[in-house]
Amino acid sequence: QTLTDLRSDARILEAELATITQAIGSAEGTIERLDLSAGLSRVTGPGLRIVVDDPPGADDNELVRADDLGLLLDGLWNAGAEAIAVDGQRITAVTALRNSGTSIGVNRVPLRAPYSIRVIGNSRTLEANLLDTTSGLAWQALVDQLGFRVEVDNVDEMTLPPGRLRTLAVAQGTQ
Repeated sequence: QTLTDLRSDARILEAELATITQAIGSAEGTIERLDLSAGLSRVTGPGLRIVVDDPPGADDNELVRADDLGLLLDGLWNAGAEAIAVDGQRITAVTALRNSGTSIGVNRVPLRAPYSIRVIGNSRTLEANLLDTTSGLAWQALVDQLGFRVEVDNVDEMTLPPGRLRTLAVAQGTQ
């Protein structure tokens, strides 16, 4: 009788384990999708490498500024970019671009020109789609007006680092 009871308990526990294992797999899939969309996971794929540099002999008013890069990044998102990094700093929903003297702060890391922007997305259409966006057109106007040097290369495969998880200090959820 004891052996029969133990076998019955074992079947019940195996069924519970299968249910829990399935729930873990589903939760891991959800976490992976959320990490990807939030920019918190390493991603690999084709895309563009864009190098943006100040014009030769530029004075302080002609340097690439955070707002200028912001226009380019907005245009790339609107053109279909799936992930973006600037000089190895992953761009996420909480990334801040700030001017700091002659450098640009990205994720609180000071960067100087030339800026290397790596973009994962459809390399066949991304560059053309950029010029179909309002931000992309505004970016191109700045390039033409201020003489920024821009090089664009298609890349068959690249890997972008994960973004840094920033802990919120003040925000609270509401129901």
